[in-house]
This record gives sequence, C-alpha cells and structure tokens, in this order.
Amino acid sequence: MVAEAEPLQAARLWSSKRTLARTVEGGGTISAGESLPGIGATPERPRVVSVSRRTDVPAFYSRWFMNRVRAGFCEWVNPFGGRLQRVSLRPQDVAAFVFWTRNPSALFPYLRDLERRGFSFYFHFTINAYPPALEPSNPPPRLSIERFRALSDRVGPERVFWRFDPILVGEAGGVEMDFEYHCRRFEKLAKALSGYTRRCYVSFVSLYRKTRYNLEKVSSRLGKGSAGPAGLPVEERRRLAGELAAIGAGFGMTLYSCCDDALVGAGTAPAQGGVQKARCVDPDVIRRLRPDVPFVLRPRPTRDQ
Repeated sequence: MVAEAEPLQAARLWSSKRTLARTVEGGGTISAGESLPGIGATPERPRVVSVSRRTDVPAFYSRWFMNRVRAGFCEWVNPFGGRLQRVSLRPQDVAAFVFWTRNPSALFPYLRDLERRGFSFYFHFTINAYPPALEPSNPPPRLSIERFRALSDRVGPERVFWRFDPILVGEAGGVEMDFEYHCRRFEKLAKALSGYTRRCYVSFVSLYRKTRYNLEKVSSRLGKGSAGPAGLPVEERRRLAGELAAIGAGFGMTLYSCCDDALVGAGTAPAQGGVQKARCVDPDVIRRLRPDVPFVLRPRPTRDQ
C-alpha cells in the first residue's frame, strides 16, 4: 500500500539523520518516525512503539497515525540508503504505544478507538512554561495544564507523565532563569498538576553544537559553558534537582532524571528516595499495562548517561 500525502509529509520530517533508535531483544522499542525496522514483531514478541521523539505526532499527525493503525502498518524511508521499510501496527504485534507530546488534544477523539482495538499506551507530556522567546509556538501554560488534566481524566494519572525538560539556565526575553526561577515555576506547575500525574521527568539541556547555536540566537547568555548538561557543574545540577524533587513530593510526584545518572539520589524526600533514574520507555509501566505480554526490555538510552 502506498502511503497517502499526509504520511509522506510526516515521513520527510522523520527522515533526518539523527541518532536512530535501536530495536531491543525480546520485544524492545521501535519508534514511529525514529527507527522502524522490518515487520519483525510477532504475537510472541510484540514491540513497544515510541510515537515519537522526532516530531509531535499527537499534535500534528493524529489523523495520519490512526489511518496507519487501521491499515495495520506504517512505512518509512531509511535516511541511510533510502530503503523503504515497514513496521507492523497490528494490536497483536504492539505491546504498547508511548506517546510524546506538548499538545495531545487532536488525539483525544481516537483514544477510545485505540483501546477498543486492544492497544495499551501512556503519555509523556511536556510543559515547561518558558518565556515566549524560547517557546514561541507552544500553547500557553494555562491551556497546556487544561489539556493535561483532560488527558489524565480520560486515561488516568498513572498513564500521563509530566516532562519538565529541558532545564536551561541563563536569560531569555528579559527573564533571568536561575535557581529560584526554576523552583518557583516548577512549584506553580506541580501544584496545578497535582493529582493528575504521579511522575515528573527532568533533564538539563545538552549543549550540542546546533542547540548552542540556536540558543545563542535567542540570548547571548544561553548556550554558554561546557562543564556538563546546561553548562552547569554536577553539584549545581544536583542541588536544583534535589529541590525540585522535594517540591514534587509535596504534590504527590516522584522526580525522575532522564539521561543524567549524576542526579540520581539527590533531594530531601526520603519517602520517594530523592531523584530516581528514569526509563522513559519503562518496562515496569508496560508490564502493568500488559501483564499478558512476556517480553524483556534492555536499556537503550538515546543520550549518554
């Protein structure tokens, strides 16, 4: 079957030469728009499909995604060699979908249909509430909070994870984003999301060359430093993460560190054990969603930890 125009547009977005996700033994992860191997999934070895860390599929391609679900597969063009490849989207071949989004509202009409078809899923929902200079195209925080709550009401707080990342330190749009700024902003958002999620994932921005270049276009005080993520030494990152963990614990949330093991254990929230190590495609979560599916996930982080 030849994909219609909209999926081809999405495929072009997804065919950049970023690091490709890898498949994993005994099930594993495949990513719609990241690394979609051949149709190797079987009912005995279903796979987790990440939808998608390359582009916001729920926000911009929900209709296309559901068309591909109904067709039972999607196709992508491998950027290395141009080979057309296919991945099964049949319910028996998918252990779970992991959605990544800043605006899932376009997917709301399809959630019940996905469940009727036998799919399990959970969401990573990013809300940063940075100044417009940094996030000019994002929904306003008030609207993002409303949508987060609406999603949680539909699927439950155990299936919606808040992402407060990446954390940047510096100045943008006349706003000084220092330790106190992040704590105030985090507390305000955590209070608004309390009861609607149990988890918050954080990371500090990784200053890749392209990231540094784009940040410095916004402000000469962003993208500076080379001591680690966000240009901050580990002691400062741990201090901020520990404070966020304590704030989050007060609102019923556990803080998870994404791709920065130096933060694990930081904080003064003994009931939660401080900052926890994140597994964004989390086998424990998937086992709770799909206790009927035997599979093993080996860690395959997309960044150094």
